[in-house]
Amino acid sequence: MNTAVLHAAVFAALAGSVTVARQAAERGAAEGLPDRVAALPALPFLEVASLGYRAAAADVCWLQAVQYYGEHRQGGNQLGEFEHFVAAVNTLDPQFEHAHVFGAVVMATERNDLDAALDILRRGARANPGSPLCPFEMGFLTYVQGGDPDAAIAYLRLAEQRPRGRERAARFVAFLSRKLGRLETAWLLWADIYRTTRDPGMRIVAAESMRKLEKQLREQSRAAEPRTIRPERASRDDSGATP
Repeated sequence: MNTAVLHAAVFAALAGSVTVARQAAERGAAEGLPDRVAALPALPFLEVASLGYRAAAADVCWLQAVQYYGEHRQGGNQLGEFEHFVAAVNTLDPQFEHAHVFGAVVMATERNDLDAALDILRRGARANPGSPLCPFEMGFLTYVQGGDPDAAIAYLRLAEQRPRGRERAARFVAFLSRKLGRLETAWLLWADIYRTTRDPGMRIVAAESMRKLEKQLREQSRAAEPRTIRPERASRDDSGATP
């Protein structure tokens, strides 16, 4: 069979299996079944169905993950199956670091599940031992979501030791060393992500996170404003004399 035809057949088979599984999940939700009904086939099936075209299969799963996240942004789901999409991509193509990073950021910021996010990044760090990207994001999320500067700096130091990691990690360590409040520091970190990322999804998450922090900072500032205290009038009798 022609390679291009086989490649297309793999895409079609995987896309079809994903569609069937998602339709089953939607029917289950309509019938009141638990949310654990998978929106993707089981990982072993995906590995077999890929027919050796693991990178192509990962691309299909990643497109589905992006679509699923887009539906969430429009209010269409609560990201209940997002981690499964990310795990599928990570399993089929462990070197696809962007999937690890974006998946972890969404899990931490939109699902408020920092532990799951760090697990995703640890898998990415093990699969890509020469890259600073996953250790860097572990430090970033440990601070902005977990509020633990010591652990964050430890992760950033690890990223700093990997090729191409020194400059960016050092910049973030400098942010953490400014002794600003946590909200201000988190805003600076997200702003750096917003300025430097090439991924539109990450840019959206960064912009939304900056808006939330700005709102919190405004509320914090209003709460800290001193209240104007009106002095009580001195008690006087009708003649104006102090009793």
